[in-house]
Amino acid sequence: MMDLYTLFIDNVFGSFWMAVVALVLINGLILVMGGVSGYSVGLFLGIFLLAMALGYGYNILTVPILIIVIVWSIFQMTKFIEER
Repeated sequence: MMDLYTLFIDNVFGSFWMAVVALVLINGLILVMGGVSGYSVGLFLGIFLLAMALGYGYNILTVPILIIVIVWSIFQMTKFIEER
């Protein structure tokens, strides 16, 4: 029986990063058609890319995405605190 890694990576897309790009496009399309804001779509896809880069072990992709997510989270927390 074939597993999902073999199906998506080997048979459909050909490589790991091509599968990641295709899944980002598919997820982005689903989110946009669902009426999610562009800012939230970018955040969701960024976190998805972060998870994929962490799993594959690419620090050159992981570190900038992690910094962006942490800075965004800090700004959101301070904005929430200031509004209260």
